[in-house]
Amino acid sequence: MIPSHYDPKDFLTMTMFYMDYASFNFPPESHRNGTIVVEDATGLGLKHVDTRLFKVIKEAGIEGNSGMQDLIPGKLKGILILNPPLIIKALFKLARLFMKKKLIQRVQIVTPADIMRDWVSPDNLHTVFGGSLEYNHQKWVAEEIEKEMHEETKKMQTETDAGRHDG
Repeated sequence: MIPSHYDPKDFLTMTMFYMDYASFNFPPESHRNGTIVVEDATGLGLKHVDTRLFKVIKEAGIEGNSGMQDLIPGKLKGILILNPPLIIKALFKLARLFMKKKLIQRVQIVTPADIMRDWVSPDNLHTVFGGSLEYNHQKWVAEEIEKEMHEETKKMQTETDAGRHDG
């Protein structure tokens, strides 16, 4: 999924969906190693800031309350923010005052070179971000729908067969 092709709200919703999806569908080593989210913040501005987010971030920093960290399923290794405008950089610095050290280390403003040097190998990074991974989101969605339809058909067939044997 290429962030610049989607509305920020839709992109965030899909990011959370993928994190949830990954927690149930990815192999065990991905849970141990963690997931890295790369967000291209090009074009973001104040109109995209939801003030409710500050409450969540503040709650994440209160001792004994894991707040924001409990909202993300699976193990989150990092959220990498590319190309943030000045206002987003300033808001991020403000938000860091209320974040736990562990969360601060996981949320970083980076360049594509930083990502490949410190976080992700080029073969696991989309070409849009300077990596070599070719990925077609529409194809992936179609494959997942096909899998779900196949599983549902199989389930219905099993239920039908069980009904024949019961009657």
